[in-house]
Amino acid sequence: MQVPGDELIDRIYGAAVEPESWRDVVRDICRAFDAHSGVFAFSDNHVELSSVSVSHGVFEDASTVAKYFSYYSGIDMAVPAFATHQTGKFTTTARLFAPAVLATNEFYNDFFLKLGLIDTMGGNMLRDERGTAMICLQREDGTPAFADDDISAMERLAPHLRRALQVHRLFAPARRAAAAFSAALDRLTAGAVLLDERGRVWHCNNIAREIFDRRDGLYLSAVLGMTAADRSANGRLARLVGAVLAQDDDDAGGQVAVPRAEGRPSYTVLVAPVRSGMLSPFDLSAPRGALLLISDPDRAPNSNLAVAMARYRLTRAELALLGGLVEGKSLTDYRKEAGISINTTKFHLRSLFAKTETHSQVGLVRLALIALRGL
Repeated sequence: MQVPGDELIDRIYGAAVEPESWRDVVRDICRAFDAHSGVFAFSDNHVELSSVSVSHGVFEDASTVAKYFSYYSGIDMAVPAFATHQTGKFTTTARLFAPAVLATNEFYNDFFLKLGLIDTMGGNMLRDERGTAMICLQREDGTPAFADDDISAMERLAPHLRRALQVHRLFAPARRAAAAFSAALDRLTAGAVLLDERGRVWHCNNIAREIFDRRDGLYLSAVLGMTAADRSANGRLARLVGAVLAQDDDDAGGQVAVPRAEGRPSYTVLVAPVRSGMLSPFDLSAPRGALLLISDPDRAPNSNLAVAMARYRLTRAELALLGGLVEGKSLTDYRKEAGISINTTKFHLRSLFAKTETHSQVGLVRLALIALRGL
């Protein structure tokens, strides 16, 4: 057969930075080699998140996999043979074992053949101190066994798979940090939207997606990004985001009330700057971005904030005020809900500034978000 084309190779390298697409890559490799099924496994001993295990065909069936690992993996001769084969070199079960050996082998007759399979081509793509990577493709009954040109084509494809996996595991720490930050944002009771340096939406937490799905005042589109239905609110939102992205001032930003449909209580959107320290988990190297926190008046306050801010020894009143600010509430809205005077509210705010060594509401919220990220 011919070496798989550039389109497949491009998808292989794409999977290095989008791990969820490895399953599609394995499917496409099976198609390129006329394989009925395939198994692709990569173990990383240093970063568990970097490990990959995907299947196509009969091995996508959970009961088949369970049956294999409950007994037949212990008597499978092929996988150990592939595992010890020279890295980058491939072979087949038809070449590894004589027909007489296969005819009496329990694994081959009671498991492999009963799945409708006749031949496996497999080998190592990567093997070093950090881990191993192996791919095995199977052909079904009624098709020819793998030939020399199949092996040659796979050995030409293997270096691309190896380099893609090396890139894949280089990105693993960043993916782990991004996953931790995403989890922290999902613990908020406020919607959170992260914008890159051009104002494009890079990440939304679950609550933000829920708010957008309601389509009752705030919308998310591929062209316009996050927009408000109300023209005046949308204009102010755009100006705040533009100012945050254009300045190095950590105190830039502000709040805007966004009217909702049918006269329901407005959303409050807090626009705050984020710098490279918060952007790096998302593989954004630009010096600045923006974080938009959407306060949903229908949701309860966040209970994780007390744990995240424990080191600052905040009083209950200070913590309540901070929780309101994290949810995007203004001082006026918060003090009305809490039933306290504006002077009392400002007193608690000054105390928060002193204890956290911050100088603005935006800076205070940024500190709280970073603390939540560390939970």
